[in-house]
Amino acid sequence: MYVFRRSKVLALLIVALLILSVAGCSQKTTKNGNSSNKTDNAQNAQKEAANFYKDKVVNFIVPYTPGGGYDEYVRMITPAMGKYLGATVVVKNVPGAGSLVGTNQLYASKADGLTVGIINGMGMVINQQIGAEGIKYDLAKMSWLGRVAKEPRLFIAGSKSPYKNLDEVLKSDKPFKLSMTGVGSGEYITCKLITGILNFKMDMITGYETSAEADLAMLRGEVDGTLGSLSSKIKLVKQNDAFSLLQIGQDRDPSLPDIPALGELKVPAEKEKLVKTLIAMLETGRMVAAPSDVPPERLAFLREAFVKALEDPEVVASAKKGYRPISYLDGPQTEKMVKEAVQLPEDILNQIKEAVK
Repeated sequence: MYVFRRSKVLALLIVALLILSVAGCSQKTTKNGNSSNKTDNAQNAQKEAANFYKDKVVNFIVPYTPGGGYDEYVRMITPAMGKYLGATVVVKNVPGAGSLVGTNQLYASKADGLTVGIINGMGMVINQQIGAEGIKYDLAKMSWLGRVAKEPRLFIAGSKSPYKNLDEVLKSDKPFKLSMTGVGSGEYITCKLITGILNFKMDMITGYETSAEADLAMLRGEVDGTLGSLSSKIKLVKQNDAFSLLQIGQDRDPSLPDIPALGELKVPAEKEKLVKTLIAMLETGRMVAAPSDVPPERLAFLREAFVKALEDPEVVASAKKGYRPISYLDGPQTEKMVKEAVQLPEDILNQIKEAVK
């Protein structure tokens, strides 16, 4: 009797173990099946996007005339981007109002993934925040491919001007005459903020179609100097056509170890927060986006082609040769950065509004 009961219990234990084993296998199969389905779905989405872009034409909007830094960056990467998309990428220059016109056109374009554009991050963020006239975009809603580059701005004086360093500018009773493209550009806003922070006079001559034309006005002695990205202006310094006055950034760039950076200067306490905000805004840099609501699989394909283009050996070599640094930030991180940037504290926003009015 005892033996019978022991056998019965043993049999029940074996049955229970078999049931658990079958259940475990079933669960594992389900998990593997789900993983397999996700992989298949991702591959199908990528294949669908690749088929969509094959032999298509993608317009790449540059909100400036040909010849400037933004235009150079785009023309540097578009051949490689077209290669990885399987499409033809055409550069479309849409200048006006310090890049506002081109940014508006990009935002209003059809959200089919066939239009992308480069954006002046700082200028367009601040213009949106202060509600500048003519704004028809919302950066927080755009489809972000990523950031191409970030770099400090460089404030320079031409070799024909009387200024050789920042102290001479700050001590002068005369306004510093500076050439600029359009009202509302990142450079324009930076200059407005800098004059307020450092308390000196500046007379901005706007209306030059490209930064190259603004540089030429300085070289001819028509103005004292100009301001722009370090990669654009350092060429003039190295050619002895200009003197570096100030780097608009937190720290000194290794290429200009003797030139002061804004982040190291002593400013009034009430301006310290504004300085930090200005430097943080420069992080947005040169960003690339598509209109809002681009289909997810096409946006993913655009992002993949974008980063592959920036890593392409020919693009890397061209960037190095042309003093065009690449500091890539991916799409999701760029989107997060932009959404944070368009939510400035009210006290800082009021200071910016006061400076640029």
